[in-house]
Amino acid sequence: MQILPGKTHRWIAVINASPTAPRQGGTEVFREEPPPSLGGFAYCDEEWTVRGWQWCPQPIERIEDIPAQAKALGEGTNLWRQHILAIPDGRLALFYNSGYYGTEQLFMKASEKI
Repeated sequence: MQILPGKTHRWIAVINASPTAPRQGGTEVFREEPPPSLGGFAYCDEEWTVRGWQWCPQPIERIEDIPAQAKALGEGTNLWRQHILAIPDGRLALFYNSGYYGTEQLFMKASEKI
């Protein structure tokens, strides 16, 4: 979770999440969920960010909404390990890892100026 000051809410966070639950029946301490892993945002209006977080209802992007050209370049299956950076020209850059397991690549989406 990367926490940033918000405009509409006191805090906004970019998060990694999966709409797919971990595989049932495993006894390992760490169990990996099957794809897709999708990231999204959460927000909080508390002064101290240890409680009060709400999930935004939509992920950053759904696998079925990835354009064909992006899929041809390797994007797909998972969208995770997101990080937001502020660009000096006033835009935000979202860096994220995507691709099929073992062949993931780093991608970036840039916002309009804010």
